[in-house]
Amino acid sequence: RFGLDRPDWQVRVIDASGVEAPIDLSGAELEVNVLESTRVDVDSHPVVMPDGTRLPVSGWIAYARDPYKDEVMAGVRIYARGKIVSQTRDFNVKTGVTGEFKVRSYLTGYVEAEWIDDDAGEDLIRSDRQDILWSSEKGEAFQAWGQTIIKEIAARAEGSVRTTLWEEFKALADLETKIRTAFPNDADLQESAM
Repeated sequence: RFGLDRPDWQVRVIDASGVEAPIDLSGAELEVNVLESTRVDVDSHPVVMPDGTRLPVSGWIAYARDPYKDEVMAGVRIYARGKIVSQTRDFNVKTGVTGEFKVRSYLTGYVEAEWIDDDAGEDLIRSDRQDILWSSEKGEAFQAWGQTIIKEIAARAEGSVRTTLWEEFKALADLETKIRTAFPNDADLQESAM
């Protein structure tokens, strides 16, 4: 669905029929269509440890405009040293969160946390390099951090999705034109109908 902006990789898709021009993804971040009102840039939201230590993170998390068709693509990718170390659909958020079921189908983003794979300190990546050791002290703090961000995004998304659906309905139904046609000389009635 997307990758990090890196200068040292290239993907080039060539249409064998020659109809479409080649698509070059040389080191570029692929665009993900998100509801901008739900986007949280996490650079200013460090992970806070119980002792008050602040662990830096960067990236963003948001609600995708459309749900994922393939659940493998859903969720937030977590990177350390430019390599993916985990993918989470919900940071193990508990039940009872506003929009909890939708968030698992719409949540997207990436987070860079260099301290997850630290030479000088604790390595928080499982030995199979497929996930984080969430039961560690830093892992638990990171999980709680992610849950807080997700709750904020889910709450923002409820209104955003409703607004988006309304705008799509108005455009598809050509509602404004129909109302102006039905009530050509009455602005108050047009406003009330909308």
